[in-house]
Order: sequence, then structure tokens, then C-alpha cells
Amino acid sequence: MGDVAVTAGNVAPGSDAGLDVTGVAGAALTAGQVVYYDATNDEYLVADTETSSTTANAAGVVVCTAADTQRCVVQKTGQIDMGGTTVVGTVYVLSVTGNIAPAADLATADWVTVIGVGVTATDIKLGINASGVQVPA
Repeated sequence: MGDVAVTAGNVAPGSDAGLDVTGVAGAALTAGQVVYYDATNDEYLVADTETSSTTANAAGVVVCTAADTQRCVVQKTGQIDMGGTTVVGTVYVLSVTGNIAPAADLATADWVTVIGVGVTATDIKLGINASGVQVPA
């Protein structure tokens, strides 16, 4: 199926969103990207399923675009409009470079991080679970 094609300008938190409004971007971040928290530098960075268990330890989804060192808003819980097409009942996981993909797209050696479940044609209910487990060969 491939990654969810996100239109950054259409990403929006739902009414039940749990937000971190005090975050700082450690790199350029685009609305809809999954990020992890770098505690050493106190900043959010783009998450990735292929790099390491650290980069796959997703903290949430950026809801507004931010440049490096700017404040950013990260949604950690609740329903989010991903600004793209999602499928009801599909489990979504972290993909590469902060993208989100159906769990069926995981490949050998990917770090498994569940992002949430499709609840409408555009929304995902976040339920982030960074398992620390790699898909075996």
C-alpha cells in the first residue's frame, strides 16, 4: 500500500488530542511527520524505522511545520487528521523519514513502532507503541 501521502497543510489534531506545545525542533519538521524525542539535546527529531531503536522510539506526530530550533507542537495521543487517505481498521506503523505506513509494509530489520489505527478515511487514533523489536529475517 505504501506510506500515507500527507498534505502538511491538512494535518489537524482532533478534539481529544494530547499535545506537547513546548517542544523544540532539532531539525526541519513537516506537519504529519512522526518524531522521536532526543533527551540529550531536549529536542524532537524525525523518527525512522530503519535506523535504530532510538530513532524508532516515536513520541508523536508533528501537527505544524517547524524549522530547526523553532517551537513545534507534537500530538502524542488522541485522534489526528493525517491530511491524507487512511483506511478504517488498518494498523499504521512508523515507516522511513517520519512517514506512516500500514503494518503490512514492514520489512526485514525494520524496528516495529505502532502509531495507531485508522478510524476514518483521513484520521488515525494514536496509540504509539515503540516495541524495540526488529522484524526478523
